[in-house]
Amino acid sequence: MDFSLPEGLDALLASCRQRGAALVSGTTGLSAEQRQAMAEAAALIPVLWAANFSLGVAVLEELVERAAAALDGWDCDIVETHHVHKKDAPSGTALALGAAAGRGGAQVRYASLRAGDVVGEHLVQFTGTGERLELVHRATSRDVFARGALHAARRLHGREARAWRLRDLL
Repeated sequence: MDFSLPEGLDALLASCRQRGAALVSGTTGLSAEQRQAMAEAAALIPVLWAANFSLGVAVLEELVERAAAALDGWDCDIVETHHVHKKDAPSGTALALGAAAGRGGAQVRYASLRAGDVVGEHLVQFTGTGERLELVHRATSRDVFARGALHAARRLHGREARAWRLRDLL
């Protein structure tokens, strides 16, 4: 499992390939070359990269994709809130939810808030004429991410080589 810095990924990925070991990673800020290397490694070993290891967010991604496909022409807005020290905006999770909405055909707009000590909140709002659908996930403890990563590692062990998504392992 790797949740470190991009500088550590190359050596770890090489070690996983050499040993035939699965890789679970949530490291952000990866270069295009590193993402390509992970894709190539997935032909040889099980590889799972996710922006967020909350099991609830994994389910939310699927719901967002389905809602976007069903609500053609509706506005889609993602509002994410994190603690004041979070540097990236929109967050990786917001971008992953936006990608899910995009696969469903939605055009996504983002809003990012940084406030207090909020662990993470993501609201995906679909708005049509006279109605609104809101899908929300709130993490109140960072423990959810560790539990999700351990769940992924246990479920990925012994699986075939390919690129996996967290929701594939639920």
